[in-house]
Order: sequence, then structure tokens, then C-alpha cells
Amino acid sequence: MGKIRSWLAGKLAGEPVAKSGDWRSMFARVLDGGMGGGAKLTKPYALSPWVHRAVRYVSGPLEMVPIEWSQDSRSGDVPVEDDDCRAFWEKPAVTRGGTLAKADFIRSLVGWSLLEGEFFLVLDDTWLSRREKKSPLIVARPDQMREILGSDGDLLGWFYTDRRGKRETLIPAQVVHQKQWNPYNEYRGLADWKAAQLAAGSDYAAGVFARNLMSNNGDRGPYVIGKDGTASDEQQKQITAMLRQKRELAQRGDFRAVFLTGDIEVKEPGLQSVDASYVAQRMNNAAEVFLAFGVPPSFTTITASYSVGSASDRFKLIEETCMPLAAMICDALEQVEFLRSGQQRFAAFDFDEHSVMQQVRAERLESATKMVDRGVPWREASEYLRLKLPPFPGDDIGRVPFNLVPVEIETNRGDAEVAEGNAEEEPDPVGDLEKAFKVREAGRKATLKAAETAKANEQWQQIHRSREPWEKRMKSKVSRYLMDARAETLRKLGAAAAGKSVETRDALDVLFDLAPWLEKWIQGLSQIDRNAMEAAGAELWTDELGKDDPLTMPADEVALAIARRENRLKNAGERVWRDVKTAVETAIDEGQTNEQLAATIKSTFQGIDEVRARTIANTEITVSYEVARDMTFRAAGVEWTKWLAAGDGRERDSHRAAHGQIREAGEPFDVGDAKLQFPGDPEGPPEEVINCRCVRVAVAGPDTSDIEGNDNDDIPY
Repeated sequence: MGKIRSWLAGKLAGEPVAKSGDWRSMFARVLDGGMGGGAKLTKPYALSPWVHRAVRYVSGPLEMVPIEWSQDSRSGDVPVEDDDCRAFWEKPAVTRGGTLAKADFIRSLVGWSLLEGEFFLVLDDTWLSRREKKSPLIVARPDQMREILGSDGDLLGWFYTDRRGKRETLIPAQVVHQKQWNPYNEYRGLADWKAAQLAAGSDYAAGVFARNLMSNNGDRGPYVIGKDGTASDEQQKQITAMLRQKRELAQRGDFRAVFLTGDIEVKEPGLQSVDASYVAQRMNNAAEVFLAFGVPPSFTTITASYSVGSASDRFKLIEETCMPLAAMICDALEQVEFLRSGQQRFAAFDFDEHSVMQQVRAERLESATKMVDRGVPWREASEYLRLKLPPFPGDDIGRVPFNLVPVEIETNRGDAEVAEGNAEEEPDPVGDLEKAFKVREAGRKATLKAAETAKANEQWQQIHRSREPWEKRMKSKVSRYLMDARAETLRKLGAAAAGKSVETRDALDVLFDLAPWLEKWIQGLSQIDRNAMEAAGAELWTDELGKDDPLTMPADEVALAIARRENRLKNAGERVWRDVKTAVETAIDEGQTNEQLAATIKSTFQGIDEVRARTIANTEITVSYEVARDMTFRAAGVEWTKWLAAGDGRERDSHRAAHGQIREAGEPFDVGDAKLQFPGDPEGPPEEVINCRCVRVAVAGPDTSDIEGNDNDDIPY
């Protein structure tokens, strides 16, 4: 470091240094805001409410959302698992007043970028050594930085002058400089403030004028006009004293007449208070300031409520102003992180967490639903609308509603008529009548079947929609516990790596502790099962069965059902531990390094989370819902129930065959080779229970249209 600075000092001593402007003039320009004469806007961020609010509007979304670090790209799916990284960026910078937290750090970068067109991050000498712990960053004022240029215009370094006036020479590696495009100076940025300067200065001058006018009670000083020449000095003093006394008395509420001698006239100024045009001009100035800073002008008006979503000005602010500025800030953060960790990492502001973007995602999800209803696979709809939906089984398959009925009957009828027309047979009125009757009956039965199918589909969708929130809660809970286990495993891997060589590692030294984790796993997931059972019973009791009295579910049956679910959850949790153990043992036997083993652990947990977590969530909620509905059916005295399959093409063949079966209370349904009391029957075989999405509904009784294999045309109707 000393040699580099000595070389730089020699370059400065032997070569002329090009200057972009004297630092005193630059400093004065920043403080004065470029205003000359009259009411000067010396500190725009402090003195102009519109400049202040514009900066806060732009910085607000960046302060609210988290910064995510990934290893592959800014939109990547491989997060950085580094506690030091998270800790550093929680409080990344310091000032003379103390440490800057993340929100203040981001606000300072946004503020300098808007007010000066650039921001500087200064790194002290600890950043030039790989061994030392890195000190927090210094967010330097742009007026404290001056570029050092060689005779050929190359950037040699920077002069940094701190608040105490001490100047330090920095090499380019110690300065992270991000600037906005400037067509007038290739070394420094052009600020948005420059475009807002005239409007903000005019508004500030107008505000000063109104303040002075009001503080003088509307008195800007009268005009004393002498009709026969100028008054003498003695007369001027006398008139001035009398008018001053009158003004002072008027400000105290004592209004007195003034009698002046001589041929003179006292004329009051025409403007005593601001008018409507004054207010309109200030609003125009405010809108111009907001435009310069990239804030929609509608934000200057008082509005009862702002709309959110893709058609709102708030979305326009985030997409057109905040996101480009966030990308520039991420460029700077990535440079710093590379120097800090020695690894290429990518930073991104997670705008999906912002309330406006959540509303936009809801709009896109609605559009995706319409696309899926027309046969577009979920995966393609998600990619097209940038929903970033997690993969799930069947997301690459396009489907249409299963209640669409092909017109085969009419086609067959037409073919028959053509064939009959070509045949050279004698007319048979009786036979034609029978054929017409059969065609009509076939059409009527097809119409009834389509209506019945549509009704069943609507019932299934309504019941399944009530399950979806619980499935999401269960999936989220399962994923959280899996991530806890992964984090503990990676921490233990780090500790084991520090104490043992690669050859002496043991899987048990790395694996998460099963007993305490399993206790939390069972307790948390079984509680969701219990809550889902209560919700399912209440929905069936009031919404479907129309009961007004309170529902009382048998406590002993509920306790037994929960105990069974806890036993299943225990087995599922132990299986997770065994699968991770097998993967770790295999990796150790293969001689993987600690970095490779960490990657294996992450991929193993990710695979479990993507497939098994959803299976557990779907199966648990189906079982909990149908167990509760079975109890409720019996409590209500329902005698007949019907089995409804999903009917979207994803159901099992055995479940599709069971669709429409009606059974008396206590009589099982025939599902494949199994006898099930209801969908998700915990006593049933796993191949018929796991991931089942069927439901059971109450019906008045057996109906001929629901009898399977009913081909008898003589059944009365």
C-alpha cells in the first residue's frame, strides 16, 4: 500500500493533474444548490418539502424490501448460506455519528444518487489485505471526493477529504464509485436534482415570499408620493416615524388614524396576500420536481386512497425508477462483497415482498388461471407471466375442464342418417320412429350426465378450495422444519470440518439431532391437523348441511385421530432423517470435500422439500378433512354419501372409477381392490390414500342415474 501511494504521489509531482473543478466551488455548488441571488435554496433535501419527499418516495421501496444474495445470478435460486455475509450487510457502513443500519445505508445511497448523480463507498486499508477482518464502509459525500487524472485522462486515484479537513489519497481499488450517465463529464454523474433545480428554487423563493408577506401582516411598505416635489429630509423622517408607529400599533390590534401635513399621497401596495395563481404555480413546481426525480406527479395531490397494482402510479414508480436505481446499487454491493469474501456473489432487492408487487402478482395469477383453464400448462403460464411458482407434479401438462362434452352423439346420428339415405330399402315408419326415439333418449341421457358431471365438478371444487389454505399452511410448516434441519446440519458440518480431517468424518457428527427436531415437527404439524379438522367439521355442518346449532365433535374420536396422525408424522420425520443420513454416508464414502458435502446436503433437503413436503401436506389435510367430515356426517345423521373424484385427469384410475358411487352410512366404497370408508381413510392402503384429492358429499339417497353400469333402457324415468 505504501509503495502504491508513493508511486501515485510521484505521478502527481511529475505530471499535471487534470481537475474537473475546484473543490471549493464544488462544495459551494452542493450547498447552494446552484441558486444565485434572492432566496437561495442552499440545502434542497432539508429545505424543500418536494425534494425531501421525492427522495423518500424513491428510497422507501428499497428500504422496505430485503436484499437477497445468491451464487448463480440476481434472479437465481441458489441462496448464499453465509452468516458473516448476512451480519455484515445488516450494518455495512459507519459515519462519525455511528454505525449505519441497512435502511439508513440504502437511503444515503439513493439520496446521493438523486441529489448528486453518484455515490462513493470508501474502503480503508483493511480491505487491501485478505487476512484482516474488514472494517465497515464509509459513505463519502460526493463533494469530499476529487478524481486524480493523469495527463492522458486516465483515472489514477481519488482525493478524499473528510469532515475535519484531512485529505487522504486513495487508489481506485479503495473506492466504489457508481454514477448516473453524464454527457458533460465522463468522470462524475449527472444528478436528477439538476433538472429539478429551477422548479425547486422557484417554489422555495415563493415560499419565502409568502412567509415574509404573512409575517409582515400583508404590509410590504407603503408608497409616499409628493405631489409638489420631493419631501425634505425632516419631512421624510417624520412621515417614516409616523407610519412605523402606525404599523406597530396595528400589529398589536390598535388601529389609529395618521394625519400628515403637506401635499403628499400615501399609497398602499396592490398585493396584500397570495392568490389562487400563486398556489397553482407552486403545485406546478411540485409536479415538475417530482417528474425530475422519477416520481409520478399524481403523488403531489391529496388523495383519499392510492390504487395499487399494475395500473397504479405506485407500480410505475417501482418499475421505472426504483428498480433501475436498485440495479445500480447492487452493482456497488457486489463489488464490495467480492472484496470482502473473495467470491462472486449476486445481490438483488426482493421487490416481490413489496405490497404493490404482491398485488401485481395476484393480478398475474388471475391471468395465469385463465390461461390454464384454456389448456396452457402451469409451468408455461408461470414462466410467461414471471410468477416464479415452485415446480409441482403435473405442472407441464395442459388440461381443459373435464365437463366439456364432445358432440359424438350428433355426429353418430348424422352418419347413421347418411347410411340410411344411401341404402335402397323400403321405408319403415315404425323402425324410423324407434331409431328417432333411441337417439332422443341417448341425447337426453348425455345431457343429464353432463349436468350431473358439472354439478359434481362444482361440488368438488368448492370443497377443495376450502382445503387449499390448510394445504399451503402445512406445506409452509413442513418446509420451515426442513430448512431448520438443513441449517443445523450445515452448522454441524462446519464444526466437524474444523475438528476432523476428511478421512475421519462420521455421518452422525454432521446430521441434525433427531429427537428435539422430531418433537417440534410432530407438535407443529399435528396442531395444523387439529385446526384443519375443526374447520372441516364447521364448514360441513353449517355451509353444506345448513345446521344452526353448534357442532360438538366426539372428543375421544378426535384424540384418536390426532394420535394416529402423530404416529404417521413421526414415521415421516424419521424417514427424512434416514434419507439425509444415507446421502451423507454415501458422500463421505465417495470422499467428497466439505464444500461438496455441503452441496450434497443442500440438494438432498431441496429434493425432499420439493416432492415430499407437498405429498405430506396434501395427504395430511385430506385425511384430517375427511376424518372430520365423517364424524360430522354421523353427528348429523346423514344416511347416504357419494364419492367425488377430482376429474381433472390427474386422479388415479381406481379413484376415477369410484367417482359417483353412493353408499349408505357405514358401508365402504369400492376403490380399486380396497374398501374405504371415505377418501383418505387412514385404515386404507397407502397407494389409495397418499395424495388423494377425492371428497365425499351427502346425498338424499341412491339415484338411478348414479348406478354404475346402468344400460337398461327400460328403467322408468
